[in-house]
Amino acid sequence: MASPNIEKYPEEDGAIIVATGAYARVLLFGEAREEFELLMTLMDADSVAACRNLKAYYKRYADHGPTSLSDSMFKSEKRQRVLGTNVPVYAFKAKHVRVYGVQDNYRGFLCFCGTSYDPSKKQRKADPEKLKKAAKEWLRITNDG
Repeated sequence: MASPNIEKYPEEDGAIIVATGAYARVLLFGEAREEFELLMTLMDADSVAACRNLKAYYKRYADHGPTSLSDSMFKSEKRQRVLGTNVPVYAFKAKHVRVYGVQDNYRGFLCFCGTSYDPSKKQRKADPEKLKKAAKEWLRITNDG
């Protein structure tokens, strides 16, 4: 039996575009993309629910922006200083899963660009390494582009 969450998304610059709406787009790059694609295939109840919730949160964000989501769905995390730049990092949250990334303009569109992923967050605070990785990856993407 196949997972009910498997879905094919359009691609752009190595990212998948998981939601597009009146407010913004939601793209997943690198680790965030790979882990979300894996999550879509998992069949355990927590993973199925986390994937379903993330998809709904992505769409809601794309249509209505971050203020339409509660802190338990989407949260501003600590700014990360990378190469002299303060990068504000945000997280989509569903069950045990966290998708970290940046809200910014990308290719002429306002976007949430997911760049880091924590598949099994166990503590209350975000993993500082995951936050730093999200910021570093975003700077790499924007400096390569």
